Amino acid sequence: MSTAETAPQAGWDDRPLVRIDGVTKRFGDAPAALDAVSGTIGGGAITGLVGPDGAGKTTLIRLMTGLMLPDTGAVEVLGLDTRKNAAGIQAAIGYMPQRFGLYEDLSVQENLDLYADLRGLPKSERASAFDELLAFTDLKRFTGRLAGKLSGGMKQKLGLA
Repeated sequence: MSTAETAPQAGWDDRPLVRIDGVTKRFGDAPAALDAVSGTIGGGAITGLVGPDGAGKTTLIRLMTGLMLPDTGAVEVLGLDTRKNAAGIQAAIGYMPQRFGLYEDLSVQENLDLYADLRGLPKSERASAFDELLAFTDLKRFTGRLAGKLSGGMKQKLGLA
């Protein structure tokens, strides 16, 4: 791939969404979290990643999102190499970790404002974006509530928003 990668073009359906080729990831002197893992993930189906604790599931997800790079091997998502275009991948996908950066001492609205600031969402677009997200997650009536006072499910919804 060239360093000037772009988003996928028409006809993407017949190519893998994710390609993992000989990926190894180590953390210090411990055994490899992932050791020469290869595979593909296609589109049009729900794919599960299962395994026991410590099997490398979270590490693999972080590699696919470009949040972490493999020690060896290559990962492509939507035709983009994670080493060369992590930002492009992150702009094209959604990822919500089990534990996300929710600020429990801020209200629902303040959390939305904070993440809008961090993502550079123009202030002129926020009202419509927030309205859509709050309607989708059914959090409109809770915008003034502290995130720490939300139920577990509502916190997940806020993380999604």
